[in-house]
Amino acid sequence: MDPSHAVRCYACRFGPRVHRDPPDHIDCPDLPALVLPEPSPAPSLPLGTPEILARTLEEVPAQQRLDDTAVRLAVEKSFSDTDVRVEVARPEGSAPTSPLGIALAAGKDDCVLGRVAVDQNDSVTVWYVPRVLAQPGELGCHAADGALEPGQRPPH
Repeated sequence: MDPSHAVRCYACRFGPRVHRDPPDHIDCPDLPALVLPEPSPAPSLPLGTPEILARTLEEVPAQQRLDDTAVRLAVEKSFSDTDVRVEVARPEGSAPTSPLGIALAAGKDDCVLGRVAVDQNDSVTVWYVPRVLAQPGELGCHAADGALEPGQRPPH
């Protein structure tokens, strides 16, 4: 055995009691060391996702920008060769002419939100949700929140 490594083996018993006995020191089994594979990289959005989303939304004709299906199909086509999840929605109770929100997500905390509005500017807004706000219990990654201006929804 390599002297730079210390090996100790323990046996632990788990049960419904709150008070647990300390683990028992046992003789180590005569087995080869456990070799763990390298962890898979966390899923993430492709490089340039905000720019691709903005360009895609700007290319949707103005008369179709508030059509959930037309916007979803355009965005899904732009990201068809990726594992990006696409969600398109408006905030609950909003009018059909209100801005449409788009959420692109990969993994549990990589998120880009977009907002498309038909107004005097035919505006398109796209922004990253900071990872800390994409965590469960925080802002999350929801298309309805994308329909709001950045910073319009409190994170809790």
